[in-house]
Amino acid sequence: MTLTWYRKWRPQSYADVVGQDHVVLSLQRALQKNLIGHAYLFCGPRGVGKTTMARLLAKSVNCLSPINDDRNLPSPCGNCQNCQAFDQGNILDVVEIDAASNRGIDDIRVLREKVHLSPLQGKFKIYIIDEVHMLTKEAFNALLKTLEEPPVHVIMILATTDIGKVPDTIISRCQRFDFHLIPNSVLANYLLSVSKKEKLELTQGGASMLADVASGSGRDALSLLQQVSVNDGILDESIISDQLGFVPPDHVKQMLELAALDEKNKGLMVWKEWFNKGIDPEQSIRFVLRILSDLINLAPSNRDSEILANLTIDQLLGASEEWGWALRQIRFHPEPYLPIAIAFSATVRLWVNSDKNKKSSITQKQIPVVEQKFIAENHKNNETSTLSVVSWKPGDKEQELWSKFIDDIKPRNRTLAAVLQNAQLLEIQNGDQPHLVVGVRFPFHRDRLQEIKNRVILENSLKNLTGVDYQLRCNLVVSAADSGSVRTDLLEATKEIFAA
Repeated sequence: MTLTWYRKWRPQSYADVVGQDHVVLSLQRALQKNLIGHAYLFCGPRGVGKTTMARLLAKSVNCLSPINDDRNLPSPCGNCQNCQAFDQGNILDVVEIDAASNRGIDDIRVLREKVHLSPLQGKFKIYIIDEVHMLTKEAFNALLKTLEEPPVHVIMILATTDIGKVPDTIISRCQRFDFHLIPNSVLANYLLSVSKKEKLELTQGGASMLADVASGSGRDALSLLQQVSVNDGILDESIISDQLGFVPPDHVKQMLELAALDEKNKGLMVWKEWFNKGIDPEQSIRFVLRILSDLINLAPSNRDSEILANLTIDQLLGASEEWGWALRQIRFHPEPYLPIAIAFSATVRLWVNSDKNKKSSITQKQIPVVEQKFIAENHKNNETSTLSVVSWKPGDKEQELWSKFIDDIKPRNRTLAAVLQNAQLLEIQNGDQPHLVVGVRFPFHRDRLQEIKNRVILENSLKNLTGVDYQLRCNLVVSAADSGSVRTDLLEATKEIFAA
């Protein structure tokens, strides 16, 4: 059986560690000045090197002949008896404990009894407790005294992916190091170096794609590289996307170009075709968000797509919000295609009709954040009345529509009616893309209104009342005068919703 690559290429020296220079430098300087702590806490996302760093530290403190690296900082030699025993997994002075399966107070009692035993091969006995947040409350309490005052020959290294579940009493007794997600550019270069050692023909584009999919995890990146290594010849974006089952980023970018060209029907047909082929919808949405993020961070003149070059920041941010919503919905939706179809259609509306709407309305972003309150007033100069934001309160006509809207929703869904009673009408816009904007003060109100099943109820009600196909949009609105009473209003709103 082949050894998995994330174990085969696990860093054996500090110079091999990728993307965690801040941790490496701190630990090496502590070794150089002989200021090794008695307890460490390594926290961060999965697959970024926490356990690897713990093992390197354990290897360093027990190395018989440490050497200086290119930065003139200490590193394990890799040749002495202890280093070789460590590399072969035969070192007796390093004890690794999986807290997920050894999480009870009895396991910690056994640990407390063993810490007093002297090391057999090296200077220190190191205990590495992985996923320490899985320990029970009683186990944490039993660990406190040992963690605070361990024997002089003991070093405790705790690792966790969920620092929020580790008690403050534990954190305060350790030196804490936060590990970061590995940047995609760094991860891509690392994959290229590994592919050369494995004699693979991995292209720069292929490495970047694998890094994108790995989302900052070195372990995931190496697992993906090993998975695609079974292919012969050049490993480019096409080969990798076919094997891993997702759409290449350049195809996703072409899809966004269709949205900018108002090719909604064609774009939806392509998305449906991708779904029928079994592509990974979540990864495709992540590619969309990554492309949108890159476009936001680039000046229009530096964007590599002429079609997308003229999109404004507001248009890109609006599209990002729609696709972020789709990513949250798709994991639980019985028809994963629908959230993508809704997000794509919303993107078309945002990008194609924004120029038409600029002259007829003032957006929320044009009003100072301190006083983000809106109204709509009826303009009678056209046959089709157009409503725009021109004062601070809705007119009688709009207020009457709003009241009828809430009354119509109440017998259908009392919870939605309660949310609307705590919301305010911000804007009504007719024309090619009619929409009604509702302002809410709390994110959970916005999320409730934007759920697909609830949007269907609300938009059908608006159509029954007005005869117009309005699209419902939600914005968070907080004014300076309201800031002091947010907590009270939140409690009252929650009571009202659950009472409904």
